[in-house]
Amino acid sequence: MLIYARVWLTGILLILSLAPASGASEVLPVTVTILPQKYLVDRIGGTRVSVQVLVPPGKSHETYEPTPRQVADLAQGKIFFRIGLPLENALLPKLQRASGAVTVVDMGQGIARRYLEKENAAFEAAHDHAAPTTVGSPDPHFWLSPVLAQREAATVLSALVAQDPAGKAYYEERCQALLADLQDLHVYLTRVLAPLRGSVLFVYHPAYGYFADAYGLRQLAVEIEGKEPEPRQLTRFIKLAKQHRVRVIFVQPQFSRVLAGTIAKEMGIATAIADPLAEDWADNLLRVTGVLCGK
Repeated sequence: MLIYARVWLTGILLILSLAPASGASEVLPVTVTILPQKYLVDRIGGTRVSVQVLVPPGKSHETYEPTPRQVADLAQGKIFFRIGLPLENALLPKLQRASGAVTVVDMGQGIARRYLEKENAAFEAAHDHAAPTTVGSPDPHFWLSPVLAQREAATVLSALVAQDPAGKAYYEERCQALLADLQDLHVYLTRVLAPLRGSVLFVYHPAYGYFADAYGLRQLAVEIEGKEPEPRQLTRFIKLAKQHRVRVIFVQPQFSRVLAGTIAKEMGIATAIADPLAEDWADNLLRVTGVLCGK
């Protein structure tokens, strides 16, 4: 009888040793739409968070459609960090049908939006001595401003703490480290781009408007809302770029480079690849800055 009791006790102790300790937190499953969001969530969430990304590397959020499996996985998560992209609008009703337990958090809350067509219209109006009339759609690329990324970080911190109060101190410590890095990046970019204030940032896809605003540059984009310009518009943009002595046009790997290459050849300027959807978007900004500064 004593032998059986010892065996029973040993079994109970083994089970208890394998069970999670009381109060130990499980990994928090969250979903983001694009890789740059993952960078921020990972920096704050660390080992307490598991991040799923909807749009795979190399794909464009303009054309990608989440798979049914991704929607199902998303429905099992705790937080969905949205960023204001059109594909999210189509996804949310599916998510609500699949599960009501996911907390949807807008990473852009509190951030004033710029508008995709407004800047090009302002360029043309300035040369025509007229008031710009085109407004366009809200620009979702605010993650490319280190200043605005600090606001995003605060939003992420608040959402993670709400779901995992036990990790509050851990999240706050990591968030402070991230904010310090973002501020250092902002100070550096402010200094090195100061001589270029007022210069034109010529891009194929209009992803760098918030970056340009932060450092006194002016974005001129060839493509607006996924549409190539008509021949007359393209001629106009090339003329404007020449007037502003543009030396390079930036293209991103998710889009065709044919038209950008044609423009570069006609103008006698260089093309440079920059990926605004890279997970390490801060490194991407440093590379863009290096090209602008001729490094």
